[in-house]
Amino acid sequence: METSIGIKNENLAKVAEEMVKVLADEFVLYTKTRKAHWNVEGQDFYNKHLFF
Repeated sequence: METSIGIKNENLAKVAEEMVKVLADEFVLYTKTRKAHWNVEGQDFYNKHLFF
């Protein structure tokens, strides 16, 4: 059974390459946000904690 997602075969590699870039950017954002979460201090700690 062949699955079709509406992308021509000649474009699949290009789409996959762009998706890998987006995934990498999202992972960096997640990592930085998680690091920021562990370094929250100050009077508004609780609000920042909830945000992260």
